[in-house]
Amino acid sequence: MEVESSKPVQDMDIENENTESGEKLPKAVPLSLEILQNLMFVKRGVELKESRLLSRALRHIPSIRKKLKSCVLEGVVNDMNHASVHSEVEKGYTERMRALLSCCDVVSRTEGEVDMEDDMLSLGRERIGVVHPEMEMYLMILTITLAIDAEQYDSAVSVSKTAVDLLAKYNRRTMDMLGAKIHFYYAFAHELRGGDSEVIRHVLHAAYRTACLRLDDVGQATCLNLLLRSYILTHQIDVAHKLLSKTVFPSTRATAQVARYLYYTGRIQTIQLEYTEAHASLMQASHKAPQSTALGFRLAIHKLMLVVTLLMGDIPMKSAFAVEGMKQYLLPYLDLAQTVRVGDLPAFLAVTAKHEQSFERDGNARLIARLRQNVIKTGLRKINVSYSRISLEDIANKLSLTSVEDAESVVMKAIRDGVMEASIDHAAGEVKMKSLGDVYATSEPSAAFHKRIEFCLQIHNDCIRAMRFPDNAHADELEAARLTMVRQKTEPDLEDLAGSDSSDGPVF
Repeated sequence: MEVESSKPVQDMDIENENTESGEKLPKAVPLSLEILQNLMFVKRGVELKESRLLSRALRHIPSIRKKLKSCVLEGVVNDMNHASVHSEVEKGYTERMRALLSCCDVVSRTEGEVDMEDDMLSLGRERIGVVHPEMEMYLMILTITLAIDAEQYDSAVSVSKTAVDLLAKYNRRTMDMLGAKIHFYYAFAHELRGGDSEVIRHVLHAAYRTACLRLDDVGQATCLNLLLRSYILTHQIDVAHKLLSKTVFPSTRATAQVARYLYYTGRIQTIQLEYTEAHASLMQASHKAPQSTALGFRLAIHKLMLVVTLLMGDIPMKSAFAVEGMKQYLLPYLDLAQTVRVGDLPAFLAVTAKHEQSFERDGNARLIARLRQNVIKTGLRKINVSYSRISLEDIANKLSLTSVEDAESVVMKAIRDGVMEASIDHAAGEVKMKSLGDVYATSEPSAAFHKRIEFCLQIHNDCIRAMRFPDNAHADELEAARLTMVRQKTEPDLEDLAGSDSSDGPVF
């Protein structure tokens, strides 16, 4: 999966002025107070055992990451030091956090001193109280992101390794969601620094086994995706395929992890020549991927899907290259599709040489090399339609093959695969075409129709599974049905009673 670069974004103006009314809008929430609020979410989630609150705190990390400074983070750590530390937290908590922050101090204290003082005034009004280990893990996640954004990958690796060791030491179920995020940044930091792939996989395998034993769906999904990514990056596709066949992806609600898993599955299936299954996986990944963000991930899915479509022998629609926000990035693949559609082998080789760096960067160069046979097949189909008899030498010239022997072997393979209906006259060195029959007299239309119906039914079933219903929604229906049955039983008795009263006549 393509990982978007995470450069720090400059802070927006925290104060705007209305020139018409002359009134000033209120300032934005200070960064340290925002971090404090998320720490309170973590604390309440631990005390109430509510994973929803922990998930809410983790969702705020991207917005905090854009404006995070080491001096503000250090101020939060100092403020937590004044709180009453829980007995389960080590006494060296503050020293450990200060040591980790010292290697990530990318903003000097003098530059952010004024902002920090304002933030600390807000922090002074509200104390944290009891400190839990999960709060320390949350601050470590922010520290790792701070080091990654500053391109201090050695520091990020060091902090993430410390966090992974502490996860094994605490062994708390309330740390499952935080542990999944820490393992993600652990693998990400090692990938950015380069090397140590065996060490990463050893840690991830252990974390995956532990998550399976604890029935931790989020940890299973995250570690499995990280393992698949590690094997794909090191070109160990056979091992990744075995891992894929021996494991089951958990039924988690984390849509991002599901999209990653489908993308990695599609890439592995493409390399294993399972083009139909790969196309279905990539189609589902594109539906589950974010539609307004994660442009790099959506581009990776779309590019691989175009290559798979070409490998299946189909030509993508022109609208597939005009997706909003992706048009300029898909130009190399548009040139590639045009050469495959025409069946021009020299033009195909020229396009691959021209955009070689782009294809290598996308990780699709080896897959695109397979398209050479598709280009030759397209050229043979055109020859099959245009000629009733043609010499092997002319075929070699039209397809830009090196010799007549190569042309003969290519034609023989095309006849065996059913690409063209012809026979080779070896004595005359010619290829004689057979008359084409009516395709609607065969079973191909019904097979194509059946394939489309299966695809539509699969989408329908996935939509039904993705629907969420309120808990005990059937209880109201059962109660309504019970009242209806009671009413049906009592109505005949009331009618009989009314009839008997009317037969007796009026009572005076």
